[in-house]
This record gives sequence, C-alpha cells and structure tokens, in this order.
Amino acid sequence: ILFTLNPRSTIVFDEYLYPQNTILKTSAGFELNPRGGFYQIFLPIWGALLLLIIGFHLFRYLRFRRQLSGRLTLPSEPQQTEFAFQKAAMGIRRPVSLLYYDAPVSPFTCGILRPCVVLTPIVSPDMVSMAIRHELQHIRSWDFFFRAAAFLVLLLHCFNPFSYLFWREFRAVQEEACDEKITSGLSPEQIRGYGHALVELSLSIQKKSFYSAALAPKKHRQIQRRIVRLGIRSHKKSVGAGICLA
Repeated sequence: ILFTLNPRSTIVFDEYLYPQNTILKTSAGFELNPRGGFYQIFLPIWGALLLLIIGFHLFRYLRFRRQLSGRLTLPSEPQQTEFAFQKAAMGIRRPVSLLYYDAPVSPFTCGILRPCVVLTPIVSPDMVSMAIRHELQHIRSWDFFFRAAAFLVLLLHCFNPFSYLFWREFRAVQEEACDEKITSGLSPEQIRGYGHALVELSLSIQKKSFYSAALAPKKHRQIQRRIVRLGIRSHKKSVGAGICLA
C-alpha cells in the first residue's frame, strides 16, 4: 500500500474508505488524498504554527545577537591560560574561541561549527576552571549539534504538546550528563563544591538566553534537580570509599 501526499496515478475506482475522502483507492494502491477535509484543515494550521514558532525564535536570536554586539572582549591572561590548559587536557582539537561578556549572566557556550566559550563577571577566580571545563564538555560532546536536531524535531511536531516536554527534558538531560562527566573523577567533597558553585552562579543570574548552553540555569527547579543528582553521586562515592576502607 502506497501513501503519498500527491497521488501520481489516476483514480480508477470511485471508492473512498473514509467519509472525509482522506484515502483513495487508485490503480497503484491506496493513497492519501490531499484534497481531503482533514488536510484542508490540518496543513494550514500546522504551517501557521510552524511560521509562528520560527518567527518567535528568529526574533529572540536577533535580540541575543544585539545584546552581545559590542560587549564581547578578550578575557584576562590567567583565564586564557587556564582555557588553553583545560582544552588540551580534554583532548579537544577543534578551534574554540574564548571571550568575555560583561553582563550578570551565567557563562555559556554558543555555536556549532565555530563554538565559542563566553565567561562572565559572576564567575569568581576559584570557579574559572570548573566553568571552563563545563563549557568545553558541551563542545566535546557536540551538544549543540544534537540540540539543533532536537529543535528540528520540535518544529516538525509543533502541534504535539508532548514535543515541548521532550525538548525541555532533552536540554535538562544534556546539562545533567555534562555534570556527570565533569565530576566523574572528583571526590565527594569536590562534587559538593561543584554543587555549591552551581547554586551560587544560579543566584547571581539576572537573565538567560535560549541560544546558549549555560553552566547554571536561572530556574531554581532545574538547578535543584541537578544538585539532587550530584548529591546522589557524592553519597554513592562516599559509601563506596567506606566499603573499600572496611
């Protein structure tokens, strides 16, 4: 049975399987009728919703670019040195740039083909190494490529409310996976320090951007979920160390 949106074969049987004339029986089999009542209603609604979502995100993207315009500068020498060290230690050979954005936002990463890590003033000197490693992990895992693919799925299924739940969960899982990889070789005390740093950064954020992978989200529910997972991993490591000592 062949299903297409534009039947190319001639209709030889005037026989309809559904009252709305959605499926036709033709010489090539059963095909979808683009003139059916369902498609006359569904396709315009889907197209209008798709254009609305694309226009909304295009507006936000242009506003994001405008906010960054003229405010990006080179970071300090110690930050550049730490960035080069962490990039080499993580085995990242792709060209990645490091910039500084003078605004009270979380450090973030943006770009797929030419990624850029952006540090901000809310990152204290003792958090620079952790922040750089977190953002480089996003680049190492190609998170932006997979996020773009997931956003394409969201656009195609924009009529499905579950697709928005999938999109939110997908972004949350990316951040949790990044936390897990960054803290995989740390001690329980270091993991707790990482969690405290996330909380401090989250409380200092005044705004966020949709078009970046940020270290600490502004929404407290998201940061609480990440802290809980870090606490579980820290507890497991503590229990494992106690068993080994015993």
